[in-house]
Amino acid sequence: MFTGIVEETGAVDRVRPAEKSIELTVRAGVTGRGLKTGASLAVNGCCLTAVKLGKAGKSRLVQFDLLKETWDRTNLQYVKPGALVNLERPLRPDGNLGGHFVTGHIDGIGTIIRWERMGQDHVLDIAAPAEVMRYIVSKALLPWTASA
Repeated sequence: MFTGIVEETGAVDRVRPAEKSIELTVRAGVTGRGLKTGASLAVNGCCLTAVKLGKAGKSRLVQFDLLKETWDRTNLQYVKPGALVNLERPLRPDGNLGGHFVTGHIDGIGTIIRWERMGQDHVLDIAAPAEVMRYIVSKALLPWTASA
């Protein structure tokens, strides 16, 4: 389980097709410390399992094996060596929540159709594929967002 709070950006070191997967290797700083093979790390919001670890200067090289489903349904299919990706460690039971629970899986890729700055905020309008829209709930429909 993750909170959705990005801890750092890592750099993509390598993307390479393999026999049964696509190998994605990322340079991680703080999120790579203490990471062990078999542990989870969220990369651009996608929960991945570290399959191989190495060192590169002060960074940690973390390799993930992406299955076709993950490749097809996430924006990881667009990353190239040198690209920055968002990294987040999983929530520990004794850790600070600091955000919100992220329990779902990525089911598709949206397209940013508007990105506008409003004061200190950014407003994004994102179009999602039809097969994903049935899972989208409008904030206006949620009971706790209604005005009193």
